[in-house]
Amino acid sequence: MHKLPRYFRYILFLLNSLTVVVPGLADDTAQEFRFATEGYRYSFPRDHGSHEEFRTEWWYYTGQVTTKDGRPFGYELTFFRRGMPRDQTKTLPSKWAVTHLYLAHFAISDLSKGQFHYTDKMSRAGLGKAGAAQDRLHVWIDRWSAESPATAPGTQILQAADGDMAIQFTISPE
Repeated sequence: MHKLPRYFRYILFLLNSLTVVVPGLADDTAQEFRFATEGYRYSFPRDHGSHEEFRTEWWYYTGQVTTKDGRPFGYELTFFRRGMPRDQTKTLPSKWAVTHLYLAHFAISDLSKGQFHYTDKMSRAGLGKAGAAQDRLHVWIDRWSAESPATAPGTQILQAADGDMAIQFTISPE
Protein backbone atom coordinates (compact mmCIF):
# COMPACT_ATOMS: atom_id res chain seq x y z
CA MET A 1 0.00 0.00 0.00
CA HIS A 2 1.40 3.39 -1.01
CA LYS A 3 1.49 6.00 1.76
CA LEU A 4 0.84 9.67 1.24
CA PRO A 5 3.93 11.81 1.84
CA ARG A 6 4.24 12.71 5.53
CA TYR A 7 3.94 16.46 4.92
CA PHE A 8 0.69 15.89 3.00
CA ARG A 9 -0.74 13.78 5.85
CA TYR A 10 0.13 16.54 8.33
CA ILE A 11 -1.57 19.14 6.13
CA LEU A 12 -4.70 16.96 5.99
CA PHE A 13 -4.59 16.50 9.76
CA LEU A 14 -4.21 20.26 10.34
CA LEU A 15 -7.03 21.10 7.94
CA ASN A 16 -9.27 18.58 9.64
CA SER A 17 -8.34 20.04 13.02
CA LEU A 18 -9.24 23.51 11.79
CA THR A 19 -12.69 22.30 10.74
CA VAL A 20 -13.19 21.22 14.33
CA VAL A 21 -11.49 24.10 16.16
CA VAL A 22 -12.71 27.08 14.13
CA PRO A 23 -16.42 26.19 14.35
CA GLY A 24 -15.86 25.49 18.07
CA LEU A 25 -14.73 29.08 18.54
CA ALA A 26 -17.91 30.40 16.98
CA ASP A 27 -20.49 28.26 18.78
CA ASP A 28 -21.05 25.88 21.68
CA THR A 29 -19.32 22.88 20.05
CA ALA A 30 -16.42 23.09 22.50
CA GLN A 31 -18.86 23.08 25.43
CA GLU A 32 -20.03 19.53 24.76
CA PHE A 33 -16.74 18.16 26.12
CA ARG A 34 -15.61 18.19 29.76
CA PHE A 35 -12.49 19.87 31.05
CA ALA A 36 -10.02 18.16 33.36
CA THR A 37 -10.45 19.67 36.83
CA GLU A 38 -9.08 19.15 40.32
CA GLY A 39 -10.68 16.62 42.60
CA TYR A 40 -11.20 13.77 40.14
CA ARG A 41 -10.88 10.39 41.88
CA TYR A 42 -8.93 8.08 39.64
CA SER A 43 -9.75 4.39 39.57
CA PHE A 44 -7.43 1.96 37.82
CA PRO A 45 -7.59 -0.03 35.62
CA ARG A 46 -10.74 1.80 34.44
CA ASP A 47 -8.96 5.14 34.01
CA HIS A 48 -6.34 3.58 31.73
CA GLY A 49 -9.17 3.42 29.19
CA SER A 50 -10.75 6.12 27.07
CA HIS A 51 -12.77 9.03 28.46
CA GLU A 52 -15.02 10.04 25.58
CA GLU A 53 -16.46 12.98 27.50
CA PHE A 54 -13.10 14.73 27.01
CA ARG A 55 -12.11 16.09 23.62
CA THR A 56 -8.47 14.93 23.58
CA GLU A 57 -6.46 12.25 25.31
CA TRP A 58 -3.37 10.18 24.63
CA TRP A 59 -1.47 7.06 25.66
CA TYR A 60 2.30 7.52 25.57
CA TYR A 61 5.00 4.86 25.87
CA THR A 62 8.76 5.37 25.68
CA GLY A 63 11.61 3.22 26.82
CA GLN A 64 14.96 1.65 26.21
CA VAL A 65 15.49 -2.04 25.65
CA THR A 66 18.42 -4.31 24.89
CA THR A 67 18.33 -7.29 22.54
CA LYS A 68 19.56 -10.72 23.63
CA ASP A 69 22.91 -9.98 21.97
CA GLY A 70 23.24 -6.66 23.84
CA ARG A 71 22.22 -4.10 21.17
CA PRO A 72 20.48 -1.06 22.72
CA PHE A 73 17.30 0.40 21.23
CA GLY A 74 14.96 3.21 22.19
CA TYR A 75 11.26 3.12 21.30
CA GLU A 76 8.19 5.32 21.36
CA LEU A 77 4.59 4.34 20.72
CA THR A 78 1.90 6.98 21.18
CA PHE A 79 -1.83 7.01 20.47
CA PHE A 80 -3.98 10.14 20.41
CA ARG A 81 -7.79 10.32 20.40
CA ARG A 82 -9.65 13.44 19.31
CA GLY A 83 -13.41 13.61 19.90
CA MET A 84 -15.44 15.12 17.08
CA PRO A 85 -18.52 17.32 17.55
CA ARG A 86 -21.41 15.03 18.41
CA ASP A 87 -24.09 17.02 16.60
CA GLN A 88 -22.65 15.74 13.31
CA THR A 89 -23.22 12.11 14.30
CA LYS A 90 -26.72 12.82 15.64
CA THR A 91 -27.90 14.27 12.34
CA LEU A 92 -26.17 11.64 10.21
CA PRO A 93 -26.06 8.40 12.23
CA SER A 94 -23.85 5.92 10.44
CA LYS A 95 -21.05 3.45 11.07
CA TRP A 96 -19.04 5.67 8.72
CA ALA A 97 -19.63 8.80 10.85
CA VAL A 98 -16.48 10.36 12.27
CA THR A 99 -16.98 10.26 16.04
CA HIS A 100 -13.29 10.12 16.98
CA LEU A 101 -10.04 10.60 15.10
CA TYR A 102 -7.03 8.55 16.11
CA LEU A 103 -3.43 9.42 15.39
CA ALA A 104 -0.46 7.27 16.38
CA HIS A 105 3.26 7.46 15.93
CA PHE A 106 5.89 4.80 16.33
CA ALA A 107 9.65 5.29 16.47
CA ILE A 108 12.69 3.13 17.06
CA SER A 109 16.24 4.37 17.67
CA ASP A 110 19.00 1.89 16.90
CA LEU A 111 21.53 3.35 19.32
CA SER A 112 24.48 1.20 18.22
CA LYS A 113 24.06 2.25 14.56
CA GLY A 114 22.93 5.81 15.25
CA GLN A 115 19.74 5.31 13.21
CA PHE A 116 16.24 6.64 13.86
CA HIS A 117 13.10 5.22 12.23
CA TYR A 118 9.71 6.93 12.48
CA THR A 119 6.25 6.37 11.07
CA ASP A 120 2.69 7.38 11.87
CA LYS A 121 -0.92 6.49 11.21
CA MET A 122 -4.23 8.28 11.28
CA SER A 123 -7.66 6.70 11.24
CA ARG A 124 -11.16 7.22 12.53
CA ALA A 125 -13.30 5.23 14.86
CA GLY A 126 -15.79 3.10 13.03
CA LEU A 127 -15.77 -0.24 11.31
CA GLY A 128 -13.08 -1.46 13.71
CA LYS A 129 -10.17 0.41 12.05
CA ALA A 130 -9.32 2.34 15.23
CA GLY A 131 -10.73 2.76 18.71
CA ALA A 132 -10.29 2.78 22.44
CA ALA A 133 -12.15 0.86 25.13
CA GLN A 134 -13.65 2.85 27.98
CA ASP A 135 -13.54 0.20 30.72
CA ARG A 136 -9.86 -0.79 30.40
CA LEU A 137 -6.75 -0.06 28.38
CA HIS A 138 -7.23 -1.11 24.79
CA VAL A 139 -6.41 1.44 22.11
CA TRP A 140 -5.56 0.59 18.51
CA ILE A 141 -5.13 1.72 14.95
CA ASP A 142 -5.07 -1.19 12.52
CA ARG A 143 -2.57 -3.66 14.05
CA TRP A 144 -0.84 -1.18 16.34
CA SER A 145 -2.16 -1.45 19.87
CA ALA A 146 -1.71 -1.00 23.58
CA GLU A 147 -3.81 -3.36 25.66
CA SER A 148 -4.18 -4.55 29.21
CA PRO A 149 -5.71 -8.03 29.11
CA ALA A 150 -8.62 -8.57 31.48
CA THR A 151 -6.89 -11.75 32.66
CA ALA A 152 -3.73 -9.89 33.75
CA PRO A 153 -4.53 -6.53 35.40
CA GLY A 154 -1.55 -4.17 35.40
CA THR A 155 0.13 -5.94 32.49
CA GLN A 156 0.21 -4.06 29.21
CA ILE A 157 0.92 -5.45 25.76
CA LEU A 158 2.33 -3.06 23.15
CA GLN A 159 2.67 -3.89 19.50
CA ALA A 160 3.45 -1.98 16.33
CA ALA A 161 5.23 -2.76 13.09
CA ASP A 162 6.20 -0.97 9.90
CA GLY A 163 8.49 -2.59 7.37
CA ASP A 164 11.57 -3.95 9.14
CA MET A 165 10.89 -2.22 12.45
CA ALA A 166 8.58 -3.79 14.99
CA ILE A 167 7.93 -4.09 18.69
CA GLN A 168 5.91 -6.56 20.68
CA PHE A 169 6.34 -6.05 24.40
CA THR A 170 4.60 -7.27 27.49
CA ILE A 171 5.26 -4.84 30.32
CA SER A 172 4.21 -5.06 33.95
CA PRO A 173 4.83 -3.07 37.12
CA GLU A 174 7.67 -4.15 39.40
